[in-house]
Amino acid sequence: MDNNNELKDESVEPLNQSKHITGNVIVAGKGEGEVIATDVPLSFWGGYNSETGDIIDHHHPLYGENLTGKVFVLPGGRGSCTGSMVLLQAIYSNNSPGAIILKQIDEIISLGAIVADEIFKMKLPIIALNEPDFALAQKASYIKVNEYGKVFINH
Repeated sequence: MDNNNELKDESVEPLNQSKHITGNVIVAGKGEGEVIATDVPLSFWGGYNSETGDIIDHHHPLYGENLTGKVFVLPGGRGSCTGSMVLLQAIYSNNSPGAIILKQIDEIISLGAIVADEIFKMKLPIIALNEPDFALAQKASYIKVNEYGKVFINH
């Protein structure tokens, strides 16, 4: 018997399969990576180094963490509209997170990614989740997102 034709019980989820949820797509795109999560908002202006990908806000609990290529899970941004430009510069220099997951839509964070997509055709997916799904994402070790807002969570 060909192993590809064996019947499978699709109601049983294998232990190694990720849980998936669907969020609100703010900026469409594909991204994945190790999760860096916080429950404290971050201002990209003065809080993030676009040349290195490091969080440089001395008062933020993630101070010193590098976000390059990782999935950054945070409730939202804090502060200045200049944060959009800092994120745009990080995307353009390939020092941005691989994706951003938010608890609420954040216009400042989103604008940097929207401009990068429109002008440079460089994607940084941004997804907003409801509160229970955001709590799941904060506990994840690895997340993958697709352009349709599906978020695949591995713990």
